[in-house]
Amino acid sequence: DGGPQFSNERRELILSAGMRVNKYIKALYSFHEGDDIKVMLATHVDDILYACKPGYEHIVQKILDKFEVRETQTGKIRFCGREILQDETGIRITCKDTAEKVLPINFRKDGRNAEDKATDGEISQLRSVVGSLSWVARQCRPELSYYASKLQSAVSGARVKHLQEANKALALAVAESDRGLFYKTGAVKWDSATLITITDASWAGEKFYNCDGQVFPRRSQRGK
Repeated sequence: DGGPQFSNERRELILSAGMRVNKYIKALYSFHEGDDIKVMLATHVDDILYACKPGYEHIVQKILDKFEVRETQTGKIRFCGREILQDETGIRITCKDTAEKVLPINFRKDGRNAEDKATDGEISQLRSVVGSLSWVARQCRPELSYYASKLQSAVSGARVKHLQEANKALALAVAESDRGLFYKTGAVKWDSATLITITDASWAGEKFYNCDGQVFPRRSQRGK
């Protein structure tokens, strides 16, 4: 793992290569010529993920050479617990390895009914399984979101039926672990695309301007 000194040195090197740090995502950098993005690079601990247009590989190579990167993967990689496969058709993201490593809840009914309360040890296992399912759902398996959300609301007062439901949801995740997200090449025209953000009632801390030009934070329920 990279410490603060390593992170600071890497950041300075990336900036010295002519790249800009993203305004909102501080671990994301880009190199521009006018309005055309030539290189994008993201960092996580001691991993680097990048993409560049032909003729601009030397910008990233300076960074890789400085830190003596042991291995460079192209086309098929693992990054932050996800498998990323890129070919001429697009980019596919899965969490196959992560999903298959999650262990099911180990419990026995021993005459208990579905509505009987789970033990503390079983609830601890449930919390772990639900947390893993939630992570996989957020990364690349949105169809698992309902199961994860429903089980999250039941963890604190879990009953035997919730243990059964969690194991069924996990079995589904593992049985279809090859499923994920697919980004088709050329499907989006980024130069003319309109991006829309959907938030909850907190508006993600954004501000708005009233008719008099005054600035106010966006709040729900009249600021309560």
